[in-house]
Amino acid sequence: MISAFAVAMPVSAAAITVGSGKTHATIQAAIDVASSGDIIEVYAGTYTGDLDIPDTLTNLELVAVETGVTIKGVANVAEGLWPLVAANINIWADGVKVHGFTIEGPDYEAEYYSSGMVIGGANVEIYDNDFKATGAETIDEISQTIQTYHKDGILFDVSGLNIHDNTFAALAVSTAGYEGIYVNSDAETDTVTIKDNTFTGKVFRAISTERSKTDIIDNTIITDLLSVNVFSAGNGYMGIFVADYGFLAQSSVNVIGNTISGSGTDKGFGRGMRIGLGQALTGIVITKNTIEDNEIGIQVASSAGGVTVNLNNIVGNDMGVENTDSAELDSELNWWGHVDGPYAGDPVSGNIDFSPWLSELYTSSTTVLNVMVEGDTEVVSISVDTSVNFANPSPGDEVYRSVSVENTGTVSVDVTATLMGENPVDFYTDNLKMEDTTSAWVPVVDWDLTIATGTDYAELQLTIPDPTAPGSKTATLVFWAEASPPI
Repeated sequence: MISAFAVAMPVSAAAITVGSGKTHATIQAAIDVASSGDIIEVYAGTYTGDLDIPDTLTNLELVAVETGVTIKGVANVAEGLWPLVAANINIWADGVKVHGFTIEGPDYEAEYYSSGMVIGGANVEIYDNDFKATGAETIDEISQTIQTYHKDGILFDVSGLNIHDNTFAALAVSTAGYEGIYVNSDAETDTVTIKDNTFTGKVFRAISTERSKTDIIDNTIITDLLSVNVFSAGNGYMGIFVADYGFLAQSSVNVIGNTISGSGTDKGFGRGMRIGLGQALTGIVITKNTIEDNEIGIQVASSAGGVTVNLNNIVGNDMGVENTDSAELDSELNWWGHVDGPYAGDPVSGNIDFSPWLSELYTSSTTVLNVMVEGDTEVVSISVDTSVNFANPSPGDEVYRSVSVENTGTVSVDVTATLMGENPVDFYTDNLKMEDTTSAWVPVVDWDLTIATGTDYAELQLTIPDPTAPGSKTATLVFWAEASPPI
């Protein structure tokens, strides 16, 4: 993995205070007098009223400096006006930060929905907040907690948006629940990140993206709704949704390390993940997730050849993976809840390549990827380093790393390697080579190594093209062993 290129730029800013006995009594009053780069410090209290941050106030920071700071939304929209937006917190400006608050939706009103926080600026950061979403009794009343403006209105670009380390729950008891984060299509010049958030309560749908270049990483999604794949109040709809209702192509979407499940018996989602609606998909990577207790764990509905589903724990779903597209879906190296793979564990449906599969639960420290056992003895078994970091190379650099590969079985093994989940697509396929037994550098697909019991090393050579855009370049390098000679 290549670490992201980053430069920290210090800025000076004025602090504006809000609260009892402070400079301003309301947050909007402070926003109205603020300048770009200012910090609005909000003290304990409940601040009722919708907020508007105009596009002129770039790099504005809203921070709760004490515990017990609540922003309470007001505006609701009649359900017959959907998809009209009436933002409770409207962020037009680039570089805005909002953190440390409890952010509540409006109180429930029958036949109305709320729009929540609506973002149109780039490089906005929303973190360390507790969101309390307006609940719903019917599907038409489902409210949003955070969403972005759609490019059909104005050509927005929310690139650089980072929503992380927030909690999401319902404001009050409801039948149909709430929707968490919805990212609409936009100019897509750079990546949107949704990371380390927790969604609980009656989650109707947690995270959706209609755009390319989205990273959905390490979120926890646990719903109290029923795991029934019927679009109806009381049922969990989807944990994560990657598709565009306008059928625009999507690419470079990474869904990594998330947990999607129900909170108890019969609880979960109709579809833990839904990928595609008929549009073209490329570079959609689904890896290292735990998807359990849903009616369908993962459903892929278009361009299955552009989607990879690897190194996931897919357990306790009525259907583990369903592919309704005609192209083959790569679903190798998943844990299906049983050492004998799908059908013994979670079943699959459609054109799916599920072999080989993991023989045990995948965890971040998993090193043994295939095991052949005779009696109590592991005959074929390898372990490898769990991560490789190429630090911060520059375009034109040639960097090297070594990975230890240990044969923990009882016979000699032939080890091969494969790349999965490359982002950007084919970056490592094109630029990473491994040293073979003749000391030649060969592509990963052509590499092999024979190891007797003990440890040997896989040598890696990565060449950074010039030019290469700054940013994280990631992939999973999976090693696989077979007995030499076969047994």
